[in-house]
Amino acid sequence: MKVVVFKAHSILFPIFILAFYQPLFAQTTAQQSLPTALKLSILKKDKLLYQTVLTANSGDSLVSKTKKGLFKCSKKKIIDPTLLKSMVTADGSERLTVIQLEDTASINPKDLTNVKIRISPQQTSQFSKERIGSLELDSIIANGMAFYYNHPTFKDSLSPSEIHFDVITEGVDSAQVLMHFSMPILYSGIVMVHGLNSSSKEFKALSSYLLKRKYQPFQLNAINYPDSLGFAKNMQVIPKAIDSLLKVMEDNHVSASKVDLIGHSMGGIISRLYVQGEGSDRKDVNRLITCNTPHSGSPVANFVRDSSNKV
Repeated sequence: MKVVVFKAHSILFPIFILAFYQPLFAQTTAQQSLPTALKLSILKKDKLLYQTVLTANSGDSLVSKTKKGLFKCSKKKIIDPTLLKSMVTADGSERLTVIQLEDTASINPKDLTNVKIRISPQQTSQFSKERIGSLELDSIIANGMAFYYNHPTFKDSLSPSEIHFDVITEGVDSAQVLMHFSMPILYSGIVMVHGLNSSSKEFKALSSYLLKRKYQPFQLNAINYPDSLGFAKNMQVIPKAIDSLLKVMEDNHVSASKVDLIGHSMGGIISRLYVQGEGSDRKDVNRLITCNTPHSGSPVANFVRDSSNKV
């Protein structure tokens, strides 16, 4: 009987080398297929507020999943994230702000179904959703993905001034951080409503104070109205003032759907009546603050309005 003997190194060694380097080849191929630039769009519903292009950073860190499904960052240096001109307010708006990622390649765009956006783990571990908001997948769009950002419900001295986001790609056992960006978070805009026989000048000192407390001029709207027309008609100036302020904020790249109402004296009454009436349907008031407002009525106001009492 003829026995044929094969040398181990002639056949087994190439097979061994191929098996050993197969994961490396797969990883290299996967890395080559990752996008190096993505178009980032911030929308208020369907209106574009801001658009830029994110590029991969040389200092990106690799992120791996633990057995509990949590992400663990390596100690590699992370480049400072891109700070967007687009901003959001801490007004609790849900499904208002849309974050879109699209591949910039016009020819053979990459499949981005495995590309996700997350709020930085450093922030999610430190702050509650009430302070930093939350993300949820919206839909798959042409050449990319869209995500809803639900706004924080409030902002105080302990809240971060910016929300940090990571663009990541998820694999079976690991995830890689591709890019970073940050979005400033602002206090809600404020509509100020004056009282009887007064004007918007009543809020001059308050406006100056707020501007020193990190408010921007486009966040404030102190209105004038003819207070002699009665509550029902005077109340109609409030939705117009809110719409006007939200439009100005939108023109300044701010996504918001609610404002804070500050009413002094009679201005507090018509503000409350608006919130209890038309405002309850529009849902455009984040909080109502009234100052020296006679919610139970005021005989002094009747005395002032009576022309026979004029001296």
